[in-house]
Amino acid sequence: MTVINHTWQFIYLHIPKSGGTSVAHALDPLCTWRDLQLGGSQFGELVHRAYGPKFGLAKHSFAIEVIQSVGRAEWNRYVTFATVRHPVERTVSTFQYLKHHQDHYKPMQEINSFSEFLRSAWWEEPGPDRMFMPQHRWLYKPSSLERCLVDTVFTVEELADKIPEFLESTGVPRVKAAKVEIGQYNKSPRLSVEMNADDLERIVQRYEHDFDLFGYDPGTYRDSNLSIHQPTADTEVSANTKTQASVGKTY
Repeated sequence: MTVINHTWQFIYLHIPKSGGTSVAHALDPLCTWRDLQLGGSQFGELVHRAYGPKFGLAKHSFAIEVIQSVGRAEWNRYVTFATVRHPVERTVSTFQYLKHHQDHYKPMQEINSFSEFLRSAWWEEPGPDRMFMPQHRWLYKPSSLERCLVDTVFTVEELADKIPEFLESTGVPRVKAAKVEIGQYNKSPRLSVEMNADDLERIVQRYEHDFDLFGYDPGTYRDSNLSIHQPTADTEVSANTKTQASVGKTY
């Protein structure tokens, strides 16, 4: 969910299927009556449904949409951050989530495998709540990938170790920051996923900028967590994974 915390002056952007629900639950104890939580909990869902139509803010708002709502001065005054996830893991997690909830997401009833999902016309669309879109769309202007709009971008792999120190740097007292723990929420049942070399290449092509900007290696991911059967044949992938994301508030 999107968190706009006036008490400690930080804004968290929630990218779908990138650990955001877990982060939102971890940040909840830092919120008071004046702070805004959109989605991620029963209360947050109620607020989300009210704020979307009236103020253009939602639980998965892009950075540029939050800037338009809160104003550039407020955005610049607050510490802003987001979490990103390995595109392969994120795609598999999305498939597992949608398959588990296929009674709600009707197109999944006609899709029987991960490979079929990647070849479906549906996956070429933005997806439910823009779930299929590249992660960089939340953090950069559509017209430019030169500068990230948020101050700090964490990977989910490093977040648990870094979040207490980061929150302390925003002004959260050490005793409060030390109690923030990243758990696992919104986790779907694990389905065994078969992924061949062509499947991997499709993911790389669709999310090329995510691999590039956030420093992910297409061939290295946490296979054991997601039950991915890795390709058996060597394959070359096209993403350049050496460039790290540049950050700063230039827009």
